Amino acid sequence: MNGVLYPIAVIAALAAFLWVISVLNAALWARGAQRAYNGMPLEQALEYLGRPGLRITPSLTPTASKFGGAPQLPANLSWPRGESGPLRFIAKISLDQTAKAGRMDWLPDGGALHVFADLEFLDEQAVRVLFSPGGETEDIPRNAGNDPGRSVEFHPVRCPPSLEWLGLSSGLAEGFQPDPELLRRGPRHFIGGYPDELQGGQLAVVCERLSHGDTAAPEDMASQAETERASAIWRLLFQFDDDRDLGLDLSGGRLFVFIREQDARAGIFDGVITIWQLD
Repeated sequence: MNGVLYPIAVIAALAAFLWVISVLNAALWARGAQRAYNGMPLEQALEYLGRPGLRITPSLTPTASKFGGAPQLPANLSWPRGESGPLRFIAKISLDQTAKAGRMDWLPDGGALHVFADLEFLDEQAVRVLFSPGGETEDIPRNAGNDPGRSVEFHPVRCPPSLEWLGLSSGLAEGFQPDPELLRRGPRHFIGGYPDELQGGQLAVVCERLSHGDTAAPEDMASQAETERASAIWRLLFQFDDDRDLGLDLSGGRLFVFIREQDARAGIFDGVITIWQLD
């Protein structure tokens, strides 16, 4: 009897061992597959796909760009309004100043962007961006009181896409070394580059679908082809972090403002899409 049971036990143990090996091989294969993107090693792909951006930080000296205070609008531009009245003025960004810090070829080289937001209703249309090509401006002190705003400056940085942006799982790019500017502590305000998502998600696909009025499907997983098409169309115009020092209260969250590249090149900024994420 024992002579019969012995080979059965050996066979069972061998079968269990082979099953464990097959599971490990499958996991390693999946990990290896996700460490590549379009046939390129993932770390190399992140470097190749990186886009230039600018990190926004407070300036110790006055500059032409600022957060808060009163907007400086030319006479032909009106203060945008939302459901609850005039929108809150968020920032003025001098494109002359950004071009000197690190030119991005899809943005105009001059003029200014005036950013307003409805912080009570943070939907896809929460942020409005007005563009003034240049010329004389005048202060419009409505709703700003005596607050002069806070001057900001710009630091060039090369931003890699997140793995979520590429439609991959997170946490598999251990060998990639990002630009040191990205590692600097403090609120993460950016122009250009890629979004630094708090909740993940393929935000370029979300923008493309929202722009067509599709508010239900953005949570669905997109194909790689759809992800690549959307990423080629949409650019991160602004990323605004929760920053009480600069007077920006986002309830601990982050605002991403996207624009179609062809619109930005043409100086058309009235079709931006806003996405708000909480940490």
